[in-house]
Order: sequence, then structure tokens, then C-alpha cells
Amino acid sequence: MKPSQQFFDAATLGDISTLKEILNDHPDVQLDAYRGFGQNGGTSLILAVEAGHVTTAEFLLDAGADVNKCNQTWGCSPLLLAAEKGNVEMVRMLLGHSAHIDLCDRGGRSPLIAASEHGHSDVVRILLSTGANTETMSRFETIPKHIREGMNNSKLTAYEMNDIKEPFCKNTAFFKACWGGHVDTLKILVTHGCRVHVTNHHGNTGLHIASRMGHVTSVQELIGLELLINSQNSKGETPLHTSCKQLFSNVLDLGVPKSLKDVEQFAQISVMLIQNGCDLNIKDTNGKNVLYTLLTGEFSNTEAIHELNKIRLRLIRLVLSVIDRISLTDLPQEVEIPDELSSSHRDLLSWLNDFAKTPRSLQHMARCVIRKQNGALDCSLPYNELVNKCLIQ
Repeated sequence: MKPSQQFFDAATLGDISTLKEILNDHPDVQLDAYRGFGQNGGTSLILAVEAGHVTTAEFLLDAGADVNKCNQTWGCSPLLLAAEKGNVEMVRMLLGHSAHIDLCDRGGRSPLIAASEHGHSDVVRILLSTGANTETMSRFETIPKHIREGMNNSKLTAYEMNDIKEPFCKNTAFFKACWGGHVDTLKILVTHGCRVHVTNHHGNTGLHIASRMGHVTSVQELIGLELLINSQNSKGETPLHTSCKQLFSNVLDLGVPKSLKDVEQFAQISVMLIQNGCDLNIKDTNGKNVLYTLLTGEFSNTEAIHELNKIRLRLIRLVLSVIDRISLTDLPQEVEIPDELSSSHRDLLSWLNDFAKTPRSLQHMARCVIRKQNGALDCSLPYNELVNKCLIQ
């Protein structure tokens, strides 16, 4: 075996005695040579860092290895790799050897972004106290491996693919912490002055991202920071639009229907946003508001459809309870109500009957539900008679 190959193996195993022996017998061994793309394109130092051998990594640095030499694949520095793994001792040691604290990989990820993405709070605290830049923004998609593999193995449309990629585009450490639901990391970033009233490349705030990913505790924390609860992204969606759409979407689960527990989380987030004053009048770029989404959405998990519709109806009832916050032109002219909602839940008609004297849009909504349930009814009848006939039948 070539000395260089033995050297790489020894670094990976943390075998300092073998490293010393090779350096003594072959002083021409290049410490910063790359092993090759097949082995992640790493140097001996990077191999030691990835294996978590702190003493070995320090030995290599003392022997003259370059602390900032990046791997060949993504251009990750030893510090970034250590931060990503949450290895506190390794991070401290590398910083002690003058590692560049903000050196980014080819995707624009800094060590702080990598640590925040994985919720390594102790590493985040060390990096911030050493002067890491909280404003560094990743340049393009850095999609986690399990998500990337799921995308490759699923039959998704181009629109759905873009929908998956969106949370991973051009984000700071703050956005990455929101995406992962890492509340402790969020608190540390905020304490160290990280800007929170910002948007990413797609116009999403941290609240959009946490709402989309179903992180209840993170949403609660972000609402406490007084983020703009009605901020709209490039699609015109508020955080409430996002959480309500996620009740029905299976995109983030890569084609796997959401469980009842998942849907409950998004419902809980929606309730929190409504109770904290989210504007129910706001429409997205397709002209749809939250009430429209709740009425027309169709669940992918048909096995639990009855329980899922109970969750949906609970949210509709909450929206109706704050009726003074809904405008006259909430809904499009035609609203297609799913069959299972209109035919199985007379409660919806009862609630609509309670609001018979409210704005025209709700009366229109009620008529749509009634027509869906029983097309034989004479819909020219006065509104109250229509509802009463349905309730009696």
C-alpha cells in the first residue's frame, strides 16, 4: 500500500502512532493532498474531523496541515464539517488554530448556517461568541440528503419539486433554525442580535417557514418576537395561508399522506395565527384566501377522512367566529366543496345558518355547500329557507 494511502487510513482511524511513523519514514507525504472524489474528496485533516478524532486532527495541524483546506465535492472546510456534526470540542480546537469562521462551501453555507440547520446550540453559541456573521446567506439549494433521495424516488410534478426546494433556497442561519424547528438555537441567534425581520429569496419570513414545516413551538416563539404576522411571500401567502395549505398538502412528505398528528400540528399553528390577529382578508396571487382553502382542500389520507374533516370544521368554525374580520368579497364566484365535507357534516350548515345575516360572501358560500349536498333543491328560494330545508332532510 502506498504511504499516502496508509496516511489517509490512519487519519480516518485516529491512529496517531502510524501517522508519526509515516511522516518520519516519508517526509515527502503531502499533508493537504486529496484522497479523491470517491472518498468525499477530503484531506487527511478532513477525514480525521469527519471521524471525530480531535487529538488526531490537532496532531495533523501541528504537523503543518492547512486548517482551511476544503474538500473537493462541496468545498466544505474542516470547521464547517465539525459544526455540522455538532462536535463542540473539535470546533473549539479548530478555532484555536485560526480556522476561518465564515468560510462557506459552494452552496454558500457557513459553519454557523450548518450548525443552525441541525440545531447544534452549543456550537452556534461558540461560533457567535467568536464573531460569526449572522447575515451570511446560502447561495442556492442545499437540500438535505433524505429529502433529495425522496424527491428522486417519487413521482412529483415540476411545481411540487419547486415547492419542496423553496425552504432550502438562499437562507441565513436564522431561517435554517426556523426550518428545523430548533427553538433553543433560535433563541441564541436572537440574543446575539441576529436580524429576524427579514425575508429570504422567496419572500418568506421565519414565521412562514416554521408554519410550513409544522413546528408549533417555533411558531409560538416567533410570534412572541412580533414578526410581521401578515407578511406575504412571492406567492402572496401569509404564514396562515401556508399552515392551512399544509393541512391538505402531501408535498413535504414526498407523496406520503400526512398522519392525523401531523394535520393537528398544522391546525394548532393556524389557530395560533388566527388568535394573534392574522388578517383573514388577504388573498394569495391566485385570489384565494384562507377560508377558500379550508373549504375546498382535499385530504390525501382518505383512511382518516372523518377525523380530518373534524379538524377542518373546527378551523372553519373559528374563522366564522371572527366574522367581523372577513370582507364582502372573500370567495371566488364558484367554490367547489369536497363531497365528503358537504355530505357528511351537517354542522357546517348549522354554523352557516347562524351567520345568515352576515356578509354576502358567506351566504354565497352557504349556497355552494347546499347545492353540493342536494342539487335538487330550488336554489332560488330565500337563503334561510334553503338552509332550513337542508337541516330538516
